[in-house]
Amino acid sequence: FAFTDEELLSIDGDVTSRNLDLNSLLGGGDETSNADTNYQLVLPERLKLHLSTNIRHVAFRRFEADAFTGTIDIKNKALYANDISFRAMEGTITGSGTIDASSSDSLLISCDSKISNVDITKLFYQFENFGQAEGTETIGDKNVSGILNSDVTFASMWDKKLNVNEKQIYTFADISIEKGELKDFEPLMALSTFISVDELKAIKFNSLSNQIEIKNRVVIMPKMEIKSSAVDLEMSGTHDFDNMIDYHFVVSLDELRARKAKTSKKENNEFGEEVEPFLRHLPFAD
Repeated sequence: FAFTDEELLSIDGDVTSRNLDLNSLLGGGDETSNADTNYQLVLPERLKLHLSTNIRHVAFRRFEADAFTGTIDIKNKALYANDISFRAMEGTITGSGTIDASSSDSLLISCDSKISNVDITKLFYQFENFGQAEGTETIGDKNVSGILNSDVTFASMWDKKLNVNEKQIYTFADISIEKGELKDFEPLMALSTFISVDELKAIKFNSLSNQIEIKNRVVIMPKMEIKSSAVDLEMSGTHDFDNMIDYHFVVSLDELRARKAKTSKKENNEFGEEVEPFLRHLPFAD
Protein backbone atom coordinates (compact mmCIF):
# COMPACT_ATOMS: atom_id res chain seq x y z
CA PHE A 1 0.00 0.00 0.00
CA ALA A 2 2.81 2.41 0.88
CA PHE A 3 4.80 1.85 -2.32
CA THR A 4 2.22 1.09 -5.05
CA ASP A 5 -0.96 2.72 -6.30
CA GLU A 6 -2.90 -0.51 -6.81
CA GLU A 7 -2.66 -2.20 -3.41
CA LEU A 8 -5.57 -2.11 -0.91
CA LEU A 9 -5.01 -1.38 2.76
CA SER A 10 -7.07 -3.90 4.75
CA ILE A 11 -7.81 -3.25 8.41
CA ASP A 12 -9.74 -5.54 10.76
CA GLY A 13 -9.91 -4.32 14.32
CA ASP A 14 -11.69 -2.86 17.32
CA VAL A 15 -12.10 0.77 18.31
CA THR A 16 -12.71 1.85 21.89
CA SER A 17 -13.02 5.51 22.77
CA ARG A 18 -14.10 7.61 25.73
CA ASN A 19 -15.07 10.52 23.44
CA LEU A 20 -15.44 10.92 19.67
CA ASP A 21 -15.77 14.52 18.50
CA LEU A 22 -17.01 14.38 14.92
CA ASN A 23 -16.79 18.17 14.63
CA SER A 24 -13.02 17.93 14.75
CA LEU A 25 -12.82 14.70 12.77
CA LEU A 26 -14.85 16.12 9.90
CA GLY A 27 -13.06 19.47 9.91
CA GLY A 28 -15.50 21.50 11.95
CA GLY A 29 -13.11 22.56 14.70
CA ASP A 30 -14.55 23.32 18.11
CA GLU A 31 -17.58 25.40 17.05
CA THR A 32 -20.22 22.72 17.54
CA SER A 33 -23.15 25.13 17.29
CA ASN A 34 -22.06 27.05 14.20
CA ALA A 35 -24.47 26.21 11.40
CA ASP A 36 -22.12 27.76 8.82
CA THR A 37 -19.20 25.47 9.62
CA ASN A 38 -17.86 23.60 6.59
CA TYR A 39 -17.58 19.85 7.05
CA GLN A 40 -16.12 17.39 4.59
CA LEU A 41 -16.45 13.63 4.26
CA VAL A 42 -14.09 11.75 1.97
CA LEU A 43 -13.80 7.95 1.99
CA PRO A 44 -10.46 6.55 0.77
CA GLU A 45 -10.66 4.54 -2.43
CA ARG A 46 -7.92 2.07 -1.46
CA LEU A 47 -9.17 1.22 2.02
CA LYS A 48 -10.99 -1.91 3.13
CA LEU A 49 -11.98 -1.56 6.76
CA HIS A 50 -13.91 -3.62 9.30
CA LEU A 51 -14.21 -2.23 12.82
CA SER A 52 -16.14 -3.22 15.91
CA THR A 53 -16.85 -0.04 17.87
CA ASN A 54 -17.44 0.74 21.52
CA ILE A 55 -17.57 4.49 22.08
CA ARG A 56 -18.60 6.00 25.37
CA HIS A 57 -19.62 9.42 24.02
CA VAL A 58 -20.16 10.86 20.49
CA ALA A 59 -20.74 14.53 19.65
CA PHE A 60 -21.62 16.29 16.39
CA ARG A 61 -22.93 19.87 16.46
CA ARG A 62 -25.85 19.75 18.95
CA PHE A 63 -26.20 15.97 18.77
CA GLU A 64 -24.79 13.85 21.60
CA ALA A 65 -24.95 10.09 22.14
CA ASP A 66 -23.64 7.63 24.72
CA ALA A 67 -22.77 3.92 24.67
CA PHE A 68 -22.36 3.77 20.88
CA THR A 69 -21.74 0.22 19.64
CA GLY A 70 -21.85 -1.53 16.26
CA THR A 71 -19.71 -2.50 13.29
CA ILE A 72 -18.33 -0.16 10.63
CA ASP A 73 -17.23 -1.44 7.20
CA ILE A 74 -15.63 0.65 4.46
CA LYS A 75 -15.06 -0.74 0.98
CA ASN A 76 -15.32 0.60 -2.57
CA LYS A 77 -15.73 4.15 -1.17
CA ALA A 78 -18.86 3.22 0.78
CA LEU A 79 -19.38 3.05 4.54
CA TYR A 80 -21.75 0.48 6.06
CA ALA A 81 -22.86 0.76 9.68
CA ASN A 82 -24.55 -2.38 11.00
CA ASP A 83 -26.17 -3.35 14.31
CA ILE A 84 -25.75 0.21 15.56
CA SER A 85 -27.05 1.00 19.03
CA PHE A 86 -26.71 4.08 21.23
CA ARG A 87 -28.43 6.09 23.93
CA ALA A 88 -29.50 9.63 23.10
CA MET A 89 -32.13 12.17 24.10
CA GLU A 90 -33.12 9.99 27.10
CA GLY A 91 -34.00 7.04 24.86
CA THR A 92 -32.33 4.43 22.67
CA ILE A 93 -31.80 4.23 18.91
CA THR A 94 -30.89 1.12 16.93
CA GLY A 95 -30.50 0.45 13.24
CA SER A 96 -28.21 0.34 10.24
CA GLY A 97 -27.13 2.75 7.55
CA THR A 98 -25.00 3.37 4.48
CA ILE A 99 -22.95 6.28 3.15
CA ASP A 100 -22.12 5.74 -0.52
CA ALA A 101 -19.36 8.12 -1.59
CA SER A 102 -18.53 6.41 -4.88
CA SER A 103 -19.82 9.39 -6.88
CA SER A 104 -17.31 12.17 -7.47
CA ASP A 105 -19.56 14.99 -6.28
CA SER A 106 -22.27 13.55 -4.01
CA LEU A 107 -23.08 11.20 -1.15
CA LEU A 108 -26.04 8.88 -0.86
CA ILE A 109 -26.94 8.50 2.82
CA SER A 110 -29.63 6.04 3.87
CA CYS A 111 -30.68 4.29 7.05
CA ASP A 112 -33.35 2.22 8.77
CA SER A 113 -33.70 2.89 12.46
CA LYS A 114 -35.87 2.22 15.48
CA ILE A 115 -36.36 5.06 17.98
CA SER A 116 -37.48 4.07 21.48
CA ASN A 117 -38.61 6.37 24.31
CA VAL A 118 -36.86 9.49 23.02
CA ASP A 119 -37.62 12.92 24.48
CA ILE A 120 -39.09 14.69 21.45
CA THR A 121 -38.15 18.18 22.67
CA LYS A 122 -34.49 17.13 22.80
CA LEU A 123 -34.86 15.45 19.39
CA PHE A 124 -35.98 18.71 17.76
CA TYR A 125 -33.26 20.68 19.57
CA GLN A 126 -30.36 18.34 18.82
CA PHE A 127 -31.39 18.01 15.18
CA GLU A 128 -31.63 21.82 14.96
CA ASN A 129 -35.38 21.77 14.29
CA PHE A 130 -34.75 19.83 11.08
CA GLY A 131 -33.46 22.77 9.07
CA GLN A 132 -36.13 25.34 9.93
CA ALA A 133 -34.59 28.81 10.18
CA GLU A 134 -34.25 30.00 13.76
CA GLY A 135 -37.16 32.24 14.75
CA THR A 136 -39.40 31.06 11.90
CA GLU A 137 -40.15 27.52 13.09
CA THR A 138 -43.77 26.43 12.72
CA ILE A 139 -43.08 23.52 15.04
CA GLY A 140 -39.79 23.19 16.92
CA ASP A 141 -38.28 22.25 20.25
CA LYS A 142 -40.17 25.09 21.97
CA ASN A 143 -43.54 23.86 20.68
CA VAL A 144 -43.62 20.12 21.31
CA SER A 145 -42.89 17.71 24.15
CA GLY A 146 -43.55 14.03 24.82
CA ILE A 147 -42.04 10.57 24.48
CA LEU A 148 -41.44 9.39 20.89
CA ASN A 149 -41.33 5.85 19.51
CA SER A 150 -40.82 5.42 15.79
CA ASP A 151 -39.61 3.19 12.95
CA VAL A 152 -37.89 5.36 10.34
CA THR A 153 -36.68 4.79 6.77
CA PHE A 154 -34.53 7.63 5.44
CA ALA A 155 -32.61 8.33 2.23
CA SER A 156 -31.01 11.52 0.95
CA MET A 157 -28.35 13.03 -1.31
CA TRP A 158 -25.60 15.29 0.06
CA ASP A 159 -22.57 17.03 -1.39
CA LYS A 160 -19.06 16.26 -0.17
CA LYS A 161 -19.25 19.14 2.34
CA LEU A 162 -22.32 17.58 3.98
CA ASN A 163 -24.89 20.01 2.56
CA VAL A 164 -28.12 18.17 1.93
CA ASN A 165 -30.03 18.35 -1.38
CA GLU A 166 -33.51 19.09 -0.04
CA LYS A 167 -35.18 17.94 -3.26
CA GLN A 168 -33.71 14.48 -2.74
CA ILE A 169 -34.79 13.67 0.79
CA TYR A 170 -37.18 10.80 1.37
CA THR A 171 -38.43 9.72 4.79
CA PHE A 172 -41.16 7.41 5.96
CA ALA A 173 -41.78 7.26 9.70
CA ASP A 174 -44.31 5.25 11.67
CA ILE A 175 -44.58 7.32 14.85
CA SER A 176 -46.32 7.34 18.22
CA ILE A 177 -46.06 10.06 20.88
CA GLU A 178 -47.05 9.49 24.50
CA LYS A 179 -47.67 12.14 27.18
CA GLY A 180 -47.50 14.82 24.53
CA GLU A 181 -48.03 18.55 24.58
CA LEU A 182 -48.30 21.20 21.86
CA LYS A 183 -47.35 24.68 23.09
CA ASP A 184 -47.98 27.90 21.17
CA PHE A 185 -48.65 25.93 17.98
CA GLU A 186 -49.79 28.74 15.69
CA PRO A 187 -51.99 26.72 13.25
CA LEU A 188 -54.26 25.68 16.14
CA MET A 189 -55.06 29.33 16.86
CA ALA A 190 -57.50 29.16 13.95
CA LEU A 191 -59.82 27.41 16.42
CA SER A 192 -59.83 30.39 18.79
CA THR A 193 -63.28 31.37 17.46
CA PHE A 194 -64.66 28.36 19.32
CA ILE A 195 -62.09 27.61 22.05
CA SER A 196 -60.33 30.00 24.42
CA VAL A 197 -56.84 31.07 23.40
CA ASP A 198 -55.49 30.07 26.82
CA GLU A 199 -56.58 26.47 26.25
CA LEU A 200 -55.10 26.39 22.75
CA LYS A 201 -51.72 27.67 23.94
CA ALA A 202 -50.95 24.39 25.73
CA ILE A 203 -52.76 21.29 24.47
CA LYS A 204 -51.95 18.05 26.26
CA PHE A 205 -52.73 14.61 24.85
CA ASN A 206 -52.14 11.08 26.12
CA SER A 207 -51.18 9.48 22.81
CA LEU A 208 -50.91 10.20 19.10
CA SER A 209 -50.08 7.86 16.22
CA ASN A 210 -49.49 8.55 12.54
CA GLN A 211 -47.34 7.78 9.51
CA ILE A 212 -45.30 10.75 8.31
CA GLU A 213 -43.84 10.91 4.81
CA ILE A 214 -41.34 13.44 3.46
CA LYS A 215 -40.71 13.78 -0.27
CA ASN A 216 -40.21 16.59 -2.80
CA ARG A 217 -39.52 19.01 0.10
CA VAL A 218 -42.97 18.40 1.59
CA VAL A 219 -43.92 16.79 4.91
CA ILE A 220 -47.16 14.84 4.43
CA MET A 221 -49.36 14.01 7.42
CA PRO A 222 -52.38 11.74 6.85
CA LYS A 223 -55.47 12.13 8.99
CA MET A 224 -54.88 11.47 12.69
CA GLU A 225 -57.00 11.79 15.83
CA ILE A 226 -55.87 14.00 18.70
CA LYS A 227 -57.76 13.57 21.97
CA SER A 228 -56.53 16.52 23.95
CA SER A 229 -57.16 18.63 27.02
CA ALA A 230 -58.68 21.41 24.91
CA VAL A 231 -60.71 19.54 22.29
CA ASP A 232 -60.86 16.23 20.43
CA LEU A 233 -60.09 16.77 16.77
CA GLU A 234 -58.83 15.22 13.55
CA MET A 235 -55.83 16.76 11.83
CA SER A 236 -54.16 16.26 8.46
CA GLY A 237 -52.16 18.33 6.03
CA THR A 238 -48.83 19.24 4.48
CA HIS A 239 -45.90 21.42 5.49
CA ASP A 240 -43.16 22.24 3.01
CA PHE A 241 -39.52 23.23 3.55
CA ASP A 242 -40.35 26.88 2.78
CA ASN A 243 -42.66 26.86 5.81
CA MET A 244 -45.83 26.94 3.71
CA ILE A 245 -48.45 24.99 5.63
CA ASP A 246 -51.81 23.52 4.67
CA TYR A 247 -53.33 21.97 7.79
CA HIS A 248 -56.92 20.75 8.08
CA PHE A 249 -58.80 20.38 11.36
CA VAL A 250 -62.10 18.59 11.92
CA VAL A 251 -63.90 19.25 15.20
CA SER A 252 -67.22 17.83 16.40
CA LEU A 253 -69.96 20.48 16.31
CA ASP A 254 -71.69 18.75 19.23
CA GLU A 255 -68.51 19.05 21.29
CA LEU A 256 -68.20 22.74 20.49
CA ARG A 257 -71.81 23.28 21.55
CA ALA A 258 -71.23 21.37 24.78
CA ARG A 259 -68.10 23.42 25.52
CA LYS A 260 -69.98 26.66 24.84
CA ALA A 261 -72.77 25.61 27.17
CA LYS A 262 -70.33 24.63 29.91
CA THR A 263 -68.46 27.95 29.79
CA SER A 264 -71.59 30.10 29.60
CA LYS A 265 -73.38 29.10 32.82
CA LYS A 266 -75.03 32.48 33.35
CA GLU A 267 -76.58 32.50 29.89
CA ASN A 268 -77.61 28.86 30.33
CA ASN A 269 -79.35 29.54 33.64
CA GLU A 270 -81.29 32.56 32.37
CA PHE A 271 -81.96 31.79 28.74
CA GLY A 272 -81.09 28.16 28.09
CA GLU A 273 -78.09 27.07 26.01
CA GLU A 274 -76.62 29.92 23.96
CA VAL A 275 -75.07 28.77 20.67
CA GLU A 276 -72.44 30.92 19.00
CA PRO A 277 -74.22 32.84 16.20
CA PHE A 278 -71.61 31.64 13.72
CA LEU A 279 -72.57 28.04 14.50
CA ARG A 280 -76.29 28.70 14.37
CA HIS A 281 -76.07 29.86 10.77
CA LEU A 282 -74.08 26.91 9.48
CA PRO A 283 -76.16 24.77 7.08
CA PHE A 284 -75.41 21.65 9.17
CA ALA A 285 -75.92 23.31 12.57
CA ASP A 286 -79.02 21.19 13.31
